[in-house]
Amino acid sequence: MSRPRQPTRRKQVKPEAVQQTAQRQSLPHPVGLVLDAGPTLMAYVGVDGRYRWANQVYERWFGKFSEEIQGRHVREILGEEAWQVVRPYVERALCGETITYEQALPKQDGHLRWLRATYTPDCDETGRIAGFIVHAMDIGEYKQSEDNLLREKAFSESAINSMPGIFYLFDRNGTFLRWNHNFEEVSGYSSQEISAMNPLDFFNPEDKGIIANAINHVFTEGQVQVEASFVSKSGQSTSYYFTGLRMFVDGTPYLIGSGIDLTGRKEAEETQRATLNILEDFDEERQNFQLIQKATLNLLEDMHEERNQLDQTQRALLNILEDIDVERTRVEQAKALLEAVNKELEAFSYSVSHDLRAPLRAISGFAQAVVEDCEPQLDEEGKRFLGLIQQNAHRMGQLIDDLLSFSRLGRQQLLESRIDMEAMVKAVFKELVALAPDRKIKLTVHPAPPAHGDKAMIRQVLANLISNAIKFTRPREEALIEFGYRPESDAKVGAYFVKDNGVGFDMQYVDKLFGVFQRLHSVTAFEGTGVGLALVYRIITRHGGRIWAEGQVDQGATFYFTLQEREVE
Repeated sequence: MSRPRQPTRRKQVKPEAVQQTAQRQSLPHPVGLVLDAGPTLMAYVGVDGRYRWANQVYERWFGKFSEEIQGRHVREILGEEAWQVVRPYVERALCGETITYEQALPKQDGHLRWLRATYTPDCDETGRIAGFIVHAMDIGEYKQSEDNLLREKAFSESAINSMPGIFYLFDRNGTFLRWNHNFEEVSGYSSQEISAMNPLDFFNPEDKGIIANAINHVFTEGQVQVEASFVSKSGQSTSYYFTGLRMFVDGTPYLIGSGIDLTGRKEAEETQRATLNILEDFDEERQNFQLIQKATLNLLEDMHEERNQLDQTQRALLNILEDIDVERTRVEQAKALLEAVNKELEAFSYSVSHDLRAPLRAISGFAQAVVEDCEPQLDEEGKRFLGLIQQNAHRMGQLIDDLLSFSRLGRQQLLESRIDMEAMVKAVFKELVALAPDRKIKLTVHPAPPAHGDKAMIRQVLANLISNAIKFTRPREEALIEFGYRPESDAKVGAYFVKDNGVGFDMQYVDKLFGVFQRLHSVTAFEGTGVGLALVYRIITRHGGRIWAEGQVDQGATFYFTLQEREVE
């Protein structure tokens, strides 16, 4: 594995990178030492996929200075091919899941490097994912040793199974450790049965004493040759010429040997000589295998020491950030409470659907009956009260419908496909503007790339945003509504927007826009239930995007939303 290049020159520094470098340098001195002293690559990636900081090991590994890393997207630093490998793990980490993986990542020069990495999600004070912490370790040498071991094992297996006779390896207790395929075929026993048998189990009673003495001779003197009848599972007895050699592994003696069918003795003698050569080669390969095994153990010990250093680094960092952990615990508790409240809300929604609709229809129906049947007996005040009853019953019905839609949305499955955003906006506007034939409303559709998402849900988003634009431009002689797309700096992902020249809103209340039943205008001024933007927020977040708004009082409003990052066609 090639070593990472060292940085040789500095590139032009982006302003945001200068600010992030200053933030890194402003960390308490012990924190900086902890981040840079460990053997592992450490970095922090924000929810937008851009680096906030990286330690010196990370910088050296990629051959870049900190200002070349900070503020840039992970895709830019890793390269497109490596980004496609780690992208699923990044997405899972940004969804709140702690991820550990091992991958061979392609460098931008085409070479591969093996890394073991852990992504640990980080939340802000509101409990939302703010980014994730990267811990990574180069495991290239370990993987190389692992490959060597596998090759050596494959070689020894091939050598053993290529032997013309039967092969066996057992310890002083008579426990079989290795044997070849011929051993199973000749004996008729399965691998599982052989592992539970003793060498003497394969011989007639009159030969067991001879075999027992031969085995003892191997462990005391080093080798033996003996003839005996080998008995298969079916009871068939065959004369065999057996050899045994003593070998030591880590000081423990083992018997390794072979057996040749004496049905054709001359052929057996020639085969036996070839087998002895194979056994000698096998013993040599065994010694090489032991050397590789020892080297691997040393490497594992080194990795264990590095892991200990990493553990010490993490413990030191945890001690320094203890207060943050306490706050995180509070956030998790608040999150759990919020989930419980959401479940109660769903239960309440169904209760409303089944238990309140019938009496609500009865109230509305009886009020209408009183108006129709008793109107001559009612004074103006009574008629007004009945009108209010009908209006509020209708409004409550709308609230029930919106609440159920909001509840169902959390359980609805996403059916993603390609969406022509320009065509969908025009179709939605055509339907909505038909409901206001007496108004002068103009829609301008700017060029916008197609999106990927659930067509029904994205149509709901556009319908709610355009419907709001039509509603809140009612005081204008001519309503002006715009739809378009604003790309970001990398030109691969951007924000769609819906803009109007309506009554706008005060930005100090912007955090209330997307809450359920939150309204910035009275019902008498503008109708609605306060659920529409909450539905929009939930749909966009389920698509992995975000939504925000900008506006001024009496100067109109603009709503922006993004969808999960994808290549634009």
